[in-house]
Amino acid sequence: KDLLKRKNKHSSILLVINFDSIALLYLQLYRVTCDQSYLLRSLDYVKRTLRNLNGRRVTFLCGDAGPLAVGAVVYHKLKSDCESQECITKLLQLQRTIVSRDSDLPDELLYGRAGYLYALLYVNTEIGPGAVCESAIKEVVSAIIESGKALSREEKKVERCPLLFQWHKKQYVGAAHGMAGIYYMLMQPAAKVDQETLTEMVKPSIDYMRHKRFRSGNYPSSLSNETDRLVHWCHGAPGVIHMLMQAHKFAEWCLDYGAHGCRIPDRPYSLFEGMAGTVHFLSDILAPEASRFPAFELSSSQGDTKVQKDY
Repeated sequence: KDLLKRKNKHSSILLVINFDSIALLYLQLYRVTCDQSYLLRSLDYVKRTLRNLNGRRVTFLCGDAGPLAVGAVVYHKLKSDCESQECITKLLQLQRTIVSRDSDLPDELLYGRAGYLYALLYVNTEIGPGAVCESAIKEVVSAIIESGKALSREEKKVERCPLLFQWHKKQYVGAAHGMAGIYYMLMQPAAKVDQETLTEMVKPSIDYMRHKRFRSGNYPSSLSNETDRLVHWCHGAPGVIHMLMQAHKFAEWCLDYGAHGCRIPDRPYSLFEGMAGTVHFLSDILAPEASRFPAFELSSSQGDTKVQKDY
């Protein structure tokens, strides 16, 4: 509470970011516990954020779209449909800025069109298809694609990278400011991007970026940067991985990982040194709650209960 009071001295946008983040946290706690008190706490922080909207930024993470989208969801779960719809209406009123051809808005996730697109998709995912009309989503998608095509033509990269994006005159790669975050959003089924665009524009662009990978498996922060230094969600492989998984290419990265300087195992197909262990691990990801270390951990039905009693 003391920390939040001190934040009141900061700018309103910082206030929105912090309170909106806490509202999301309580919404998550409600989701996993079904405890109504968490939902009411989330509502409390939603109300604070909605009082501090400033209209300067329009994305989910760093702008008005986030509080409005979260507000719509929280009110919906509380069965306050009028308030929920009011949030959605205000969210859609931001769209004029998003799709305007005269706007200097970037396309990336933190401050740009992809961040606003996420807000629309978030509302439809949490409330239900149709909460935000499909035409509104398509209009934002179209603005992103046209922007990417324009820069690609300008940079003479149409054949290699049909959809090219930049932020502050730099062609960033990662999830926060770069192409990985934008491509990831365009590949979301709820974005309703047509198959031809995905095949002819998104896929070649991903392949172009995929070939910028360093030998280590990491990715550059921007297309012009050859330094293998940043390894986090904003810049580097941790953010790019989400895009690769969505494009069903991440498995290829796993399979050719040995090319990055790792020695060949003595038994390359074995469970503990080789491919069998990798496949076993990947299969565990499908049901992580039931995962067990092979040939070492027993399932709960065979021994876990007794061990707990002994201790």
